Amino acid sequence: MLEWMNKQKSYLVIFGICLCFWIYLLFASQMEIKMDAIGYLQSGKLLYEQGWSWFFQTGPHREPVYLMVMAASHFLAAKTNIDFQIIQKIFQLLCLLITQLLALWIMGQLKIRRVFKLIAVGYIGLSPALLNAALSLYSEIVTLPVALLLIIILYRLWGKLSSENIAQIINIGILLGSVFLIATFAKAVFEHVFKVVLILFFLYAALSAKKRKWRQCKNIIVVGFISFCVLSAGVFAYKYANYKSNGNFQMTTRFDYAFFGITYKRTNDINAKIILSHLAGIPGEGVCRSLFSRLDCDYTMFYASDYYFGAAGKDKCQDERCRYFLDIGRNRPLLKDHLSAEEKDRSKKTVKLAINHILERPHYYALFCLLEFPKMFFWESTKIGFVAYPKWLAEIHSQKAVRFIVRFGAGVLTICAFVYHCAFLWRRRRQFLDKKNNDYAVRLLLMTIIIGFMGLYALFLILTRYAFPIAPFYIILIAAMVNDFIELRGHNT
Repeated sequence: MLEWMNKQKSYLVIFGICLCFWIYLLFASQMEIKMDAIGYLQSGKLLYEQGWSWFFQTGPHREPVYLMVMAASHFLAAKTNIDFQIIQKIFQLLCLLITQLLALWIMGQLKIRRVFKLIAVGYIGLSPALLNAALSLYSEIVTLPVALLLIIILYRLWGKLSSENIAQIINIGILLGSVFLIATFAKAVFEHVFKVVLILFFLYAALSAKKRKWRQCKNIIVVGFISFCVLSAGVFAYKYANYKSNGNFQMTTRFDYAFFGITYKRTNDINAKIILSHLAGIPGEGVCRSLFSRLDCDYTMFYASDYYFGAAGKDKCQDERCRYFLDIGRNRPLLKDHLSAEEKDRSKKTVKLAINHILERPHYYALFCLLEFPKMFFWESTKIGFVAYPKWLAEIHSQKAVRFIVRFGAGVLTICAFVYHCAFLWRRRRQFLDKKNNDYAVRLLLMTIIIGFMGLYALFLILTRYAFPIAPFYIILIAAMVNDFIELRGHNT
């Protein structure tokens, strides 16, 4: 035991530092319950008090995994008389700890040097953005370990594709589908990320067939089919339960309205100022506000799309921002002009209206998708909100120099790692079918999930916290990139 501890001393120090800081923030910080956090708090408490029948009858609600965690926290708080927030933060910090451990295992498969693994694991535990996720009442934190678990299962699959044991292949398919189902119940976008993974599977099957590697081709098709059936069955059952209970064949709330709002906004008339303000908004709201007016920058964010699906019309606008947004919209019909309060199949008709917006001006919609995509690179921030930190830490987070270094430093490193790995995978594309090449397989799987996740969110809207589920992926790839440069330098010298 002592020998093992001596070998792992550096890791124990890093985890010890993280643990001490977490315990301090557990008691010194406070969740700020506002905006979407209010809905999470209410739904989680009512799930605990009223049960699943109420949950489905009054739905659709947010994704169930996080609400189940909150319900468990309410249960324990009632039994122990410990404050709900303390218990909830303990659960969420455990998610962050598991994320560190899974990231450490993945970096081990990449044969990253110990020093870079230590830095990466330490940063996952002390990152301002990921700590904010662990200390605020938002659901992204529960997706962090599940997303990394997907990579580990996919990696295990990659090494078994030549197996003659069909039972083993079937089990992997069931496991993969089940974990994707859990990920979908944690963050609904993973239902569609799975489809991106399926594209990778079918590409692998096609190339295997071309090279007459029939066993690999058969196994990847079997896994893809079984995992698709497991995920689809679980999602269908959940949506059908919503439909039978509340008449909505949906996973979560607001998808249809948000889709209408964002397509309405993206198909408005555009000019140079609108495009430039969206470009300035890529690194963050602060950059935009330093170059453009408040109203111009608000239009680049979620405010405009929220107004477009929920506004009552210019005659009832109560503020300057509302009138500004409606002026840009050229008084086009809003959602309330299309649908009456008694309208049936509102969700289906709302989505149809949104698609019609895209078809009217597909080039406008595509342009703004491209402008939205790189926002995911700027995932780090000290000013996300929703957590009241101790005064000394809040003052550090408020320093302009700190905010700039943290956000832009992480953003630039993330962009570099993304571009580097795109080039890396392309240069070594002949290794795609090499099931023994752990290094290539892990990087390919990480990049597949990242690109799918970013691309899907770019179709809608990206806020800083939306990138949290793939932030550990970025950190792992940054560590791998730096490690490669050090290794290359060592070979050259």
